[in-house]
Amino acid sequence: MPSVRAQVFAVLDQTVHSIQHIDKPALRAMMPVLMKAQAEVQHALRLWLQRDGGATTFTAQRYRNAIIVLNRALASARQMEPVTAEALKHSYKTIAPLALRNLQHEWKTFSTIFEGTAMPLALDEAAVIANGKSLLWPQFESSAERYAGSIGERTKLELSVSRAKSETMDELTNRLQKNLPDIFEGERWNAERLARTETMASYSTTSAEGIGAAKEDDPELVMRWDSSIDFRRCAACASLDGKTVEPGELFHAEWYSHSKKGGMRFHSMDVDKSPLHPCCRCVVVPWREAWAKYSRRDEGSERAAA
Repeated sequence: MPSVRAQVFAVLDQTVHSIQHIDKPALRAMMPVLMKAQAEVQHALRLWLQRDGGATTFTAQRYRNAIIVLNRALASARQMEPVTAEALKHSYKTIAPLALRNLQHEWKTFSTIFEGTAMPLALDEAAVIANGKSLLWPQFESSAERYAGSIGERTKLELSVSRAKSETMDELTNRLQKNLPDIFEGERWNAERLARTETMASYSTTSAEGIGAAKEDDPELVMRWDSSIDFRRCAACASLDGKTVEPGELFHAEWYSHSKKGGMRFHSMDVDKSPLHPCCRCVVVPWREAWAKYSRRDEGSERAAA
């Protein structure tokens, strides 16, 4: 039981840390996201608790975990920013005591069944999307036109809420089709493409920021481009695989493609982080040059020799 309690409080401490590191404009943009996410989770949990045996399912536990984290996030935001405090005053009762009551309920009833399920939510990524500065769709002419104005704001809200709830790609795709039928009805592929691309973009933004912050303690850290090595990998991503740059610098990609008229066409692009294109699976990871000597290829050779 003490280990479960420590784990839960560690998750809540991480939540507070995430909220405290969001700048005020992004925090204001996050308020409707957090409140909508909390309302959705509470509604979903009530439905599960009404089922026969639903209270002891993993899904119900997942929603309880999300409520606790969202409550703590909202309480932290209330303390940080007077504007958000005013918004919360008219929307929710005392948040912190509710979070603590939920914790006590978890420890007594469910920790023996679901030990180790206290998990943080992707609040950093939700804030990146809510802030809107790192969205990829404005960079593409057709997408920028498709998601212009209020349509884009509604789409951004749904993407942000999904990340705040740490939904899967399928759940986010379903959300877009259900809540934005005027945009995505009958167009599941477009919804899935947007879900995958913007989720990867928000993850890469937070990852790059984390590497930059970690470099203050470890000057040898750099950013390394990692692309999946399979038949779906494109020439552009292949040209970046394994390249390293200092945090804040740009990756340089060079590749060739076949033109419609025949022959080869040369391309060149500079990019600060993944994804490079829609549905890109590449990620940017922390790297130290000293780690190169511990590659899987070398490890396999050593085992074979042994």
